Amino acid sequence: MNKIIKIICLITIFTITGCTTNTLSNNNKEDNATQLNINNSDEDNNENSNAVLQIDFGDDRIITNYELLNYENHYLWPVMKGVLEKNKVYLDFQDYGGDLGVFIKQIGDKKNGEDGKYWQYLVNGEYAKAGVSSYKVQAGDVILWKFTNQLFQ
Repeated sequence: MNKIIKIICLITIFTITGCTTNTLSNNNKEDNATQLNINNSDEDNNENSNAVLQIDFGDDRIITNYELLNYENHYLWPVMKGVLEKNKVYLDFQDYGGDLGVFIKQIGDKKNGEDGKYWQYLVNGEYAKAGVSSYKVQAGDVILWKFTNQLFQ
């Protein structure tokens, strides 16, 4: 029974984070067309027209904040990919296309499954209701990617 619950939880995480095996060094024409306007910031975002992308590596490292300027209604995936590429943060993913979309496998040195932890993302303190390739950034969003073993807590 416990094994079934774990499998259901993993499938749920997979569905929420979206579904891709490519590394960040692979380029898509769609992604290259997006011009980035990013500020690396250690402060909270105070402007409602902007959003913030945070990366929590789950090992007592300080959360990395990237201020996303003028990205309202852009899909999160190309924006996030561009931010990490620009800041030389390793990213591994699998793109399943269609409704499944992009699945994040690794950010930086943290790979899904290490110590029972997986990458999950939250928007404004709540677990996202769409995968990374389906979510559109909204003004004032705080998007947190968290490497954790806590499911939906």
